[in-house]
Amino acid sequence: MKNNIYNRLRIALICFTLLAGIFVVSCDKDDDNGGSVELYSFGPSPVLRGSDIHFIGQDLDLVTSVVLPDNIEVSNITVVSSSEITITVPQEAEPGLVTLKYKGGSITTKSRIGYTEPYSITSILPVETAVREGEEVTISGDYLNNIVKVVFQGNASVDSADFVSQSRKEIVVKVPKEAVSGKIIVEDIHENQLYSDLELSISQPTLTSFSPTLVKAGENVMISGANLDLVSEIIFSGDSSVVAKDFVSVSSTSIEIVSSAYIQDGPITLKAYSGVEVISSESVTTVIPSALTIAAVSRYRAGLEVLITGSDLDLTTSVQFTGGTAITDFTYNGTGITVVIPNDAMDGVVVLNTASGKSASTDAIVLVKPIAADVTPNPVDANNDITITGTDLDLVKSVTFGNDLTVDITPESSTSITVTVPMEATTGELILTMINGAVVNTSSVTVNSPDYCYIPVLPDSETEINSGKVFSIDVVNGGALTEVKVDGNTTSSFVEGTNMYVFIPSKASGKTELTLISATGSISYTISVIGVSSIETVIMNETHDLGSWANEDAGGAFRLYKPSFNGVKAGSILKFYFTVSGTPGRMQINDANWGQQAMLEFTDEAQTSYEMELTQGFLDQILNTSDGWSETAAAIQGQNLVISKVTVITFEASASETIWTGSQVMPGDWSGNIQLSADLFASANVGDVIHVKSSDVQTGAQGSFKNGSWTEIAAGTDYFDITGDFELTITADILTSLQSGGLIISGHDYTATEVSIRS
Repeated sequence: MKNNIYNRLRIALICFTLLAGIFVVSCDKDDDNGGSVELYSFGPSPVLRGSDIHFIGQDLDLVTSVVLPDNIEVSNITVVSSSEITITVPQEAEPGLVTLKYKGGSITTKSRIGYTEPYSITSILPVETAVREGEEVTISGDYLNNIVKVVFQGNASVDSADFVSQSRKEIVVKVPKEAVSGKIIVEDIHENQLYSDLELSISQPTLTSFSPTLVKAGENVMISGANLDLVSEIIFSGDSSVVAKDFVSVSSTSIEIVSSAYIQDGPITLKAYSGVEVISSESVTTVIPSALTIAAVSRYRAGLEVLITGSDLDLTTSVQFTGGTAITDFTYNGTGITVVIPNDAMDGVVVLNTASGKSASTDAIVLVKPIAADVTPNPVDANNDITITGTDLDLVKSVTFGNDLTVDITPESSTSITVTVPMEATTGELILTMINGAVVNTSSVTVNSPDYCYIPVLPDSETEINSGKVFSIDVVNGGALTEVKVDGNTTSSFVEGTNMYVFIPSKASGKTELTLISATGSISYTISVIGVSSIETVIMNETHDLGSWANEDAGGAFRLYKPSFNGVKAGSILKFYFTVSGTPGRMQINDANWGQQAMLEFTDEAQTSYEMELTQGFLDQILNTSDGWSETAAAIQGQNLVISKVTVITFEASASETIWTGSQVMPGDWSGNIQLSADLFASANVGDVIHVKSSDVQTGAQGSFKNGSWTEIAAGTDYFDITGDFELTITADILTSLQSGGLIISGHDYTATEVSIRS
């Protein structure tokens, strides 16, 4: 159907345009056509004998021959497509109807074919000598007055309006610059074409030599040959080229150009306007920096400069040290290149790169390496500091101890490094690794392993340590343990084999100090404890512009009162919200008798708040000082601050109760679930949080909280996206549902490992 639509649209267009006499419409099928072959049109008509005629229709690829008057049968058919075929009209063909034969039938046109005057070409002059662009060619023959275009090989043509002269017997035309050697074609208004029997020879550029052959970027190159004014472009290896408009000079025998910085070794190609390319037999060799010498300005050390001298250094586009990346930030002063040795440089040559892709190398250099002259103390106890002294130690990025334990460092001095010996380190040679990856071996260090209890590997960030629960971890020398403290307070603990069990007090939260005490020593660690909840209470909610030490009557200074601090413990936070109206902003905090307790200064106008930890000493001072007439705890004054609010942030340890543990896979088809009975929530309260710990969470995973009737327990809990652990805060309605029907946890593409209630 698609082909039929296309063909009928095409014939409709043909029927419209063929009124000009180019094609003849033949839309009726012959009576003896019993198949699917159809002829819609043919043309051009009239047609020049010896040229092609086209037939348009359907299933024309089935046609086996075309019969022209008088009974001239043509079987040499060119099938363009199933809807178009062409034949060449024989010279003896006569006017009349045309018949298309195919297996099982034939179609005869309803319109007659006609012929144009038989224009001809008898000679071309000159034919024995080559002509060039702009020279005249004379075409002789008959009926040449019907010609509207002369076409040369190379897809170059001249319209009749540009003929030098034209008559019935002769056309004179100038050779276009795009023309190449070959037969000439003449074309009439109906696009009928006739080829000449003779071939025209058209001159093209020739290249005899160029100089210099050793070329430096930016130098002029002179090219010699013939017909060089026909060259449109000169192409060098590396796809660098110069087009005609950029030639310095050009004549028929020479071209002068400026070489590009990007030319590469190889032959030169001359490209003519005709598209003909001429390749030189000789090759260009590009100049590169040479006679290179390299010297350290002071010494070969990362961060210091080297000076490279030699010839043609102006060609350098980048400098590259062995092991390092290419550097474009260098200085060339006309005689030498100065460049800083990068931190990643290693021993070896220094390479100068050029735009041509070629490079030159200096002699190899040996870089300064750190020297460790002394290590103290030696012997040293594990977990104690050692100091390495020497020279160029700021080039070191890490120190490796015995037992292959590496400690990364950031040296603050070129003459010394202080580093803590790992607990598991053993006696052996220290290895210093430089920033560039090179290593330097130093003297051996004797490491005394501790005889007190210690933790060899601290918990990773994925390990949860909860307040109010027992925490277990591997220890070494557990039998030596006598006491464990959390944030300075003794807590219960015991050791079984290599495991130490420690109770984390309920009040512990956030960054917490864990201290292991043995008879022969002690060691402290910082661990992260989960379970902190905070409450922020507003104790002043008025705007006070402190101005320039404005007093209370002016709306500047103000008071905070003792009842606001009832029950507040040391470690709580006093938080001020403000705007810095000028710098510096200052805030003076005084007790009730205006005795200064703190002077704060703010220089960043973008700062909007400040948190001050309330120490026990500060609380004692402000709560036990009396002015004799008010409940003032603190008086605030200052300048360039507009204070809008003051709050107290207190912390409460949160308890956590695990109500389910296991490994419940939640597949992608929602077939997995955890059903928790109502009795598990008997002691839950509004505000508690149900926490689901998960693992193997896949992209696009979702969680779900449903009640005992398998409907969402609250709006938005039927399904929701998750990337890890997820939670549900218990409201009054949720608590009622939990305590009556329990909870169903489901979802897809993750594994649930624990469910807990955190208060």
